[in-house]
Amino acid sequence: MNFAYSDITDILARKTEGRRSLQKLSMAEKIMRIEVLRERLSPFKATRLKAEHKNRSMAEEGIVVPGPMTEHA
Repeated sequence: MNFAYSDITDILARKTEGRRSLQKLSMAEKIMRIEVLRERLSPFKATRLKAEHKNRSMAEEGIVVPGPMTEHA
């Protein structure tokens, strides 16, 4: 079987360029970027924690909560 792979040279070049630009940032700038990402992701984290709390409460009551790896009927 012969696979034809597409040219990813441009993708690899952009990744390298991105790494180099991140290397040039000061530690304070890198930390600031992480803080911005945390703020953007906080609604998702809150939703996940709320669901985990609900599932834990239901499990303590003996209610089985199907997970992503559980087969559903």
